[in-house]
Amino acid sequence: MDDHELLRQYAQNRSQDAFRTLVERHLPMVYGAACRLSRNPHLAEDVAQKVFITLAKKSSSISSGQLLAGWIYNTTRYVALHEMRTEQRRQEREQTALTMQDLAASSEPDKIMEQLEPALSELDEDDRGALVLRYLENRSLREVGEELRISEDAARMRVNRALEKLRNIFGRRGVAVTSVVLLAALSSTNASAAVPAGLVASTISAATATSATITTLSWLTSKTIAAIACASLLAGTGTYLLRQIQINQAQAQNRQLSIRLQQAEADRSKAADEAEMAKQELKHSAYNARELAQLRNETSRLRQAQDAQPTLVQSVMTNTDGEAGDVIYLNGEFLHPGPWQIPTGFKPTAATTVLRAGGTTHNADLAHVRLLHNVHGTRSAKEINFQALLEGDSSTSDVPITAGDIIVIPGLTNKVADPSLAAEITNDAQIVPGETLAVSVEEDKSLSMSYPVRKGGYILMRNIGRIPVAGMDLAGVETTIAARLADNQISNAHVKVQYGNEQVPSGKSVIYLEGEYLHPGPWLIPARFTPTVVTTILRSGGTTPNSDLTHVRVLRNVGGQGSTDEINVKAIMDGTSQTSDLILNAGDIILIPAKRGADTSP
Repeated sequence: MDDHELLRQYAQNRSQDAFRTLVERHLPMVYGAACRLSRNPHLAEDVAQKVFITLAKKSSSISSGQLLAGWIYNTTRYVALHEMRTEQRRQEREQTALTMQDLAASSEPDKIMEQLEPALSELDEDDRGALVLRYLENRSLREVGEELRISEDAARMRVNRALEKLRNIFGRRGVAVTSVVLLAALSSTNASAAVPAGLVASTISAATATSATITTLSWLTSKTIAAIACASLLAGTGTYLLRQIQINQAQAQNRQLSIRLQQAEADRSKAADEAEMAKQELKHSAYNARELAQLRNETSRLRQAQDAQPTLVQSVMTNTDGEAGDVIYLNGEFLHPGPWQIPTGFKPTAATTVLRAGGTTHNADLAHVRLLHNVHGTRSAKEINFQALLEGDSSTSDVPITAGDIIVIPGLTNKVADPSLAAEITNDAQIVPGETLAVSVEEDKSLSMSYPVRKGGYILMRNIGRIPVAGMDLAGVETTIAARLADNQISNAHVKVQYGNEQVPSGKSVIYLEGEYLHPGPWLIPARFTPTVVTTILRSGGTTPNSDLTHVRVLRNVGGQGSTDEINVKAIMDGTSQTSDLILNAGDIILIPAKRGADTSP
C-alpha cells in the first residue's frame, strides 16, 4: 500500500494503523535529516514529532499528485531550520552558545556531510524526491518507481541523473567528490542516525492528539471560531497556549522520572532483601561459633579425664608391625576393616580415605578418630574430629596420610554414660544418636528447646554442657538433666523431655544413590537417623576412586516440585566451604559424577 493510500485512510477514517505505518516508514529519514541539520539528537526528536504533527494536520490537503516523501523531507528542513533558529536565540539569551569548530580543520568526509543538506535543497523537487526515496529512506528501485508512478528502469535513470546533478552542485561549492564517494555518503545517512526507542510511540501519540483537536475545532462555524479567536487574543490565550506546551513537556519529563524512580525502588528493595539474607546468615554463623566454643570446652574436659587411661591409639600401636607399603590400615568401626590399597595417583587424606574405603558402621564415633602416622620410621598419634570436619568447622582441617599409616574409629557404645546400657542402644525404646529431644524446663524457659542427639550420644545445653543420653529412656534423661541443673543452682527443677519432630518422615525410608558409589542403589535409612549428604555417602559404603566430590548433585521433591542442589562435599570435608551440609529426606537422590578425563580402571 503506497503513501497516499495510507494518508487517505487516515484523513477519512482516522486510522491509527495507517498513520503508524506512515510514521514507521518515514521516521528514519526524518530523524536522520534532522540530526544532520541540527547535530542535536534531542532537538532532532522534537523536529520529528513536529513534522508528523504537521502531516496529521494537513493530511486532507496534501495533493495526491505530490510525492509524499519529498513533502515530508521539505517539511523536515523547514521545521529543523526554524527550531535551530529558536534554539540559537535561546542559547544567546542565556549566554551558553558553544563555539563553532574550525571548518578548515575538518576532514573531507565532514565537509561532504556538512554540504549535503544545502546541496539537496538546490535540486528540483522530482530529483530531490528520487534521492530521498532511494537513499535517505533506503527504498528499492521498484518502490521508488511505484511512488513516482514510473517504471523501475525509469526510476533508475532518474536517480542516476539526480545523483550527477548533486555531484555538480558539490563541485560549484568547492567540494570535489566522485559519484562513488557521494553515493557512499548518501547511503551512510540512513544508518548514521538510529531512531531512539520510544520515539515512534511518542510521535504517533503527539500527532494524533493534535489532529483530534483540530478535527473538533472544524465542527465550529467560521463565525464561532472568529469569536473564540478574538476572545482568546483579548484574554491572552497566546500566553496560555505557551504555558500549556510547557506543562505538556514537564509532564513527559515527569513520566520518565517516574519510570526511573520505580526502577530505583525495585533496586532498593532487592538490595534490602539481600542485606536481610546476609544478616540472617551472620546470626546463624554467630550461633554456630558459640556452640563450637562450648563443644571445645567440653572436649577439653573429657580429654583431661581420659588422660589416666590407656587409649585405643596406644593399643593399636602395640599391635602394629610398623611395616609400610602401598596400603593404609583401617581399624575399628569400618564396614571393611583391614589393609586398604591406595589407588594409583591418589593422594589420600584421613577424610577421603574413610569415605572411599567403604564408609563406617552406624556405631562409628566420628568425633574421636585416631590417626597413627608413620614419620621416618617413628609412629605418632593424632586425634581428628571428623564430625566437626563434616560440619564445616573452619578450625578443623583434614590431615594428609601416607602408606603404612593407621586410622582407628572407635564405637559410640564406648561413650555411653552407663556401660550396662550399651547392649540396648539399638532398642527402639532407648535414645540413639540422630534423634531430636524436646526439653522443657519450667524454671528456666531459655533452656526449653529442641536438642539433637549428636554422634557421641549426647545433647549440648547452654550453660550446662554435654549431657550423655544414648541408651537412656525419656525418664532417665529427665532425671539426668534435673541433676545437672541442681549443680547449676536450680534445685528440684521440673524437667519434661519428649521426642522432637525432626525425625525422618514415614512412608518411603530409602535414599537413592546414583553414580560413583561402591554400592549404588536404594539405601535404607536407619531408624531415628537424620541423614545428611555427607553422612549418607559415608555410611552407605563410600565412593569409587573416580568420584568427583566437588560437584555432587541432590535431586529432591519439595511440595510436589522437583529441585536440584549442587554441593561441594570435598570442600565441606576440607573445612573450606562457605555452605553447610544438607539434611535429606526419604526419597531424595544423591548423584556423584565421575571425574572428567579420569582413569576408570580399577
